[in-house]
Amino acid sequence: MATLPEQSYNKLDFNELPPHERLALLQGMRQSFLVEQYFERQRNILEQDQIADGFHRYYRGLRQRELDAGEIIWELNGYIYGTVRPRQATQYAADIILAHFFERCHIFENPPPDWIQPTDGWRLKCCCQLEVFRLSELS
Repeated sequence: MATLPEQSYNKLDFNELPPHERLALLQGMRQSFLVEQYFERQRNILEQDQIADGFHRYYRGLRQRELDAGEIIWELNGYIYGTVRPRQATQYAADIILAHFFERCHIFENPPPDWIQPTDGWRLKCCCQLEVFRLSELS
């Protein structure tokens, strides 16, 4: 598995994604190349741009409502699969789709060039919470 670039971690940190949503995006990033492959096989060469624009517009509307990052992820998942309660495979696919558009800067903000990681241990706190989450899932 390829190591994620530091900019992906910085973007996760900057947007203060809650641990569960952070983990879902990180897992989705491992498979987001599948979304790219899907778009490469489509006849409509504008399809990816049209879908990306839809995600970006929807995301901007959510930001205007001043939702926190966890609520935004919840709403973006609803944008993908509507009001139907998804099966686990559908939820995983939605995580991959969100990761694809997250990595390509259509959703969530990139930190400004002068942004410095806070010293309050946000990443460490998230990683520790993720470990607790993973351990609780095993028991």
